Amino acid sequence: MFIIANPTDNSIIFSKRLFNHIRRTTDSNLTRAFVFRRSPIGDYGFCFNHGLNPQTTQLADIQYNAQKHCIGFESLNPTVNRIFYDYALSADGPRKLGVSPEFACGKPYYRIINPNTP
Repeated sequence: MFIIANPTDNSIIFSKRLFNHIRRTTDSNLTRAFVFRRSPIGDYGFCFNHGLNPQTTQLADIQYNAQKHCIGFESLNPTVNRIFYDYALSADGPRKLGVSPEFACGKPYYRIINPNTP
C-alpha cells in the first residue's frame, strides 16, 4: 500500500489497494481525512472519522479526480511540503511513499513511512 505525495499542490493520492483497505476498515461515511504528526516519533499519519474535534481547517475533503482517475485529498495542515522537509526528501516532484495500517485507541490510522528510516 502506498500514497503519491505531491509537494507542488500538497496533494496525497491513494493507491487502489490502499483505498480498498480504507473502505473496508473505516466507517462508510468516508469524507474527510485528518493528517497528524506522531510525536515524539516524528513521522506522519492520517485517519478518517476519528471522533476528535479538530478545527475544520485541519480536515481534508476526500475527492475524486476525474481527469487523473484517482482518489485523494489536499493536506493543508501539515502540508506535504512539511512532510517532505521532515523526511529529508527532495521536493522537486511527486514521490511514492509506503503506508502502514496501524491502530491507536482501537481506531485505524495509516502511518506514512519515512523512506530514509531503516
